[in-house]
This record gives sequence, structure tokens and C-alpha cells, in this order.
Amino acid sequence: MIFYNGFWMVWLTVIVAAALSLLPLPDSIAFYRPAWVVMVLVFWNFHLPQHHGLVFAWTLGLGIDILYDSTMGQHAMAMLFAGVAIGPVSRHFRSEQWWQQSVMVFLVVIVYKLTALWIASALGHKAPSLWYFMSALPSALIWPFLAVWLRQFCKRFIAL
Repeated sequence: MIFYNGFWMVWLTVIVAAALSLLPLPDSIAFYRPAWVVMVLVFWNFHLPQHHGLVFAWTLGLGIDILYDSTMGQHAMAMLFAGVAIGPVSRHFRSEQWWQQSVMVFLVVIVYKLTALWIASALGHKAPSLWYFMSALPSALIWPFLAVWLRQFCKRFIAL
């Protein structure tokens, strides 16, 4: 991987997203927690795909496996599948309307959640309720604001 001017900025956003993912929430609203790390993956994969593709997705997933103390490779494979889902549309994504981007983020989070659920069930874990997929909706609703904020914040360090 070739290092560029804003390499540290990408990893700073990943660390902040991971911290937001670990914040404790009451059980009544825990299912509504946005998929912060997946949204950061989407942002960087769309804006700098030459540097943050499938290896980046796999690395983020391994980090999530370590943070959540889950089966090693479960979230890595789910992030990899999410990265594969992003790939074909990454060039056209930036020119789309905000609502189209939100729909894409919704679908990518669903792919991530389905893959993680599939792996967990293959390992013999109990399947959660349909509320498990609820985080895709807040992720899609937050996406336009997160994307604008990240673009403005990172514009100083990286030519997006």
C-alpha cells in the first residue's frame, strides 16, 4: 500500500467509529445503533478506492472481531462482503443524490449484517430477532450528515 498525505486521517476516523460502536446504550435502543465502522468503510471506499478496498475492509473486520471479542474472522468476512458489495458502484457513488447514497448504505449494512448472521449461525450461535437488522435504518438516515462532515473535515488533509 502506498502511503499518501492523509493516511493518518483515515485511521483516525476508523478509531472514532470504533469508539462510537463501543459506547454503551440501554437495551431498549441498542438495536438502533448505527453501523459506524461500516459507514466509515463505505465513505473511504467510495472516496479513495485505490487505497481502501478489500484489504482495508478485511482489516477493519479483524479489528471489530478483536473489539467485540467475537469469533476471529466473523466480522472480517462480513466487512469483506460489504466491500465487495460497494465495489461495482464506487465510481458512480459520489455523483448520486444523497437519498440514493443512503439507500446504498442501507443495502451495504444489510449485506454486512446478513453475512455476520450467516457466519454466527454456521458456528451454532442462536439467531437474533429481526431487530438485529434495525441498525441499517439509522445508518442510512445518518449517512448524509456523516458524509458531509467527513468530507469537510478531511478536505484539509486529503484531496477528495
